Amino acid sequence: MKKITILSLAVVSAVLLFGQIGIRVAPQSRLFNGWGLSPAGEPIELPADMPTRILISPDSKTLFVNSTGFNEHGVAAIDLATRRVVQHVDLLKSWIGMADLGDGRILASGGGPMPAEPKTWGVRSGISPAVRERLKDPAYLLEWRDKKLSFAKGIALPPSAAAPRFISGVAKGRDGSVYVLDAGNDTVFRLSGDDFQVQASGPAGYRPYEIAVGDGVVAVSNWGEGSVSLLDPDTLRERARIPAGKFPNQLLFAPDGRLFVANSGSNTVSVIAGNRVIETIDVALRPGSPIGSTTDALAINPAGSRLLAANADNNDVAMVDISNRARSTVMGFIPTAWYPTAVAVSPDGKDLYIGAGKGLGIGANVPFIEQAYRLGRPPENNLDNPKIDSKQYNYLGTLLRGFVYTMRVPDARELQSLTARVRANHPEPKKPEPSIQEAALSKIKHVVYIIRENRTYDQVFGDISRGNGDPNLVLFGAEATPNAHHLATDYVLFDNFYANGDVSWDGHEWCDYAYATDYTQRFWMYTYSGRSGLPQDGRLRGLPGSSLWELAGRFGLDYRNYGEGRGRPSETLSALGPRRRDTDRVGAFIEEMKKAETTGDWPALLVMSLPGDHTQGMLPNAYSPVAMVADNDLALGRLVEAVSQSRFWKETAILVVEDDAQDGPDHVDAHRTVALAISPYIKRHFVDHTQYTQVSLVRTIETILGLPSLTQYDEAAVTLENDFTREPDFSPYTAIVPRVNMEARNPKSGVGAVASLRLDFSDVDRADPTALNEILWNALRAGKPVPPPVHSMVFASHDDDDEAGARTHKYK
Repeated sequence: MKKITILSLAVVSAVLLFGQIGIRVAPQSRLFNGWGLSPAGEPIELPADMPTRILISPDSKTLFVNSTGFNEHGVAAIDLATRRVVQHVDLLKSWIGMADLGDGRILASGGGPMPAEPKTWGVRSGISPAVRERLKDPAYLLEWRDKKLSFAKGIALPPSAAAPRFISGVAKGRDGSVYVLDAGNDTVFRLSGDDFQVQASGPAGYRPYEIAVGDGVVAVSNWGEGSVSLLDPDTLRERARIPAGKFPNQLLFAPDGRLFVANSGSNTVSVIAGNRVIETIDVALRPGSPIGSTTDALAINPAGSRLLAANADNNDVAMVDISNRARSTVMGFIPTAWYPTAVAVSPDGKDLYIGAGKGLGIGANVPFIEQAYRLGRPPENNLDNPKIDSKQYNYLGTLLRGFVYTMRVPDARELQSLTARVRANHPEPKKPEPSIQEAALSKIKHVVYIIRENRTYDQVFGDISRGNGDPNLVLFGAEATPNAHHLATDYVLFDNFYANGDVSWDGHEWCDYAYATDYTQRFWMYTYSGRSGLPQDGRLRGLPGSSLWELAGRFGLDYRNYGEGRGRPSETLSALGPRRRDTDRVGAFIEEMKKAETTGDWPALLVMSLPGDHTQGMLPNAYSPVAMVADNDLALGRLVEAVSQSRFWKETAILVVEDDAQDGPDHVDAHRTVALAISPYIKRHFVDHTQYTQVSLVRTIETILGLPSLTQYDEAAVTLENDFTREPDFSPYTAIVPRVNMEARNPKSGVGAVASLRLDFSDVDRADPTALNEILWNALRAGKPVPPPVHSMVFASHDDDDEAGARTHKYK
């Protein structure tokens, strides 16, 4: 099997090589989720993350690139001769819109309102108080003069009584006017191009995203309702509203008047002409694939013959021949860095610029890892070393960096080679080995799927010597989690299992839907960084596909939901009210299961949320962190005990996962998390080093229940097939009571209490995860420095095939 080594971001940047095709291409690396990266082009690192628009100066010597992610928002000026960022104008808040108004003027959207207590954005660049005040406006004017980019002024709009303004797309009109979208109020404005006074306004669809100006028409993509509005350019009266794909975002007109619309929830680009969709282009690598490409950025060459469509979740850009109005043809694909979010073509049509929202992955945390290696020793087990400064706790979002890649537009031969690279980066759909399917998976008729909250592998299992753990990082060891420990060692210990998501916003979507939308991917960064999000009523937050339980229902299977979703909820659980402990949740589950035993009729899929291990920090008088985690563990143990002693045990599998790792301490990667598999058909006393993710569990459930895949991610996921056995063991399990006080309450005062009172515990993951991790560490490991998170990039080499399972090794 392939040997896998983890390298830091600095190493990734250093090993970029020229391919045989004459275009610079990186050697293949693999993200923690198993998808490959081998970006083409010359990399330019940006000061921040999530670039969404690339503008080109009239002399084609400079790129202007915005950043709208977790870190500093702003616009970078890139000198194309040196391929360097020569300037970055920091903005406190911004969003996706950016337009060239001519004469060196650039209009940028300002996103939502300024928070009451903004963080220290812009401090490092010395933004003056006067400029900070003008940055409260919903849009900004920047100026490029004498090769210097500067903030010129804020652009105000009339206040809204309905909802705060949230400026999204912006565009320049054919007559010099300016168009601005207010996504917060579903409104489009026409402004004068000189003093930016409102000339007209009108309604758009639900949560408009981007705006484009054509010949006698203005087009708006309605992100939240799957449509495109065509407006009169003067009055903004809507002439037509045309259904498009799911979650349409960027759109632009070709020279011949056709309108191209990227549909992030459909893997497609809609082509509109004559007030109707005349063509839908499938831009996924494998046509007809389930959702998962997340098409989110477009560019058309000046000749109008080529369309470039960025697929964020496929890490590629599709090149499409659009010269034939009757039928477009996908020519091939260009490999990109992680999560491409912007694309542009030079005015002469020869060069291509691709922005990647998440760059090359996050890499190792520099202060901890690199200082350790400068001392000539590995970082693990060195938290007490006085020469290593591990006090700096960098949250995952702060480590994100965007990139822009520059390259010439590939010819047919080069595109063929680049397409082969893309195919190699995409995991292939897999089917289970027939004998395991027949002997084990087909015997299981019921799946209990349990989703817990926010723990890394090392926080819980770092003390299990058989796995790849670091005992120095354990917060909730065997005393607090005896059932999890016993089940992991008695069944399968997964020490190379990762959360697909970064936080609970996307973590639950990955667990439930095997996918996170572009809305979620963008706005967790926006809101977790303290900026004001875009108000939405669920239509925008909704998923383009089905949940796992909805899929089961569609195929005629019964299911029951215990707190994870709204479909077919447990009436017994609902009657307990919102302030229930995890042992109460499981009590409701057991009560309903016992009733089912009398009839023999039990759902095929039972989905349960057990969120207590999230804890409430040191919030005064709340249950202590150890008490909450222990209650969560006992709940798990009681559920397994009850099921294993029931009539359903011989046909049941219990799969357990965390919704995310929330960037907590882990010596391999902050995405590495806890997973369990329990069933008579699961191997005993087995350690599995295979690289799995949350969607591996989703795919395993689908395989057991005979369901198709939901998305491209679970379609290509590695199932837990390696952990099933043809020789079942029907021994029941007995729950273990944790040897801690599960009724313990937090003190009413103290440093942790004060810090916890500043956090929002009204719902799961509204509390600042960085602060919560630090509170937990200081409460449970007093006197020890807070360890920083580690983030890994995996490089695959083919020089060693002696391992049966791929393993993520420690830093070497």
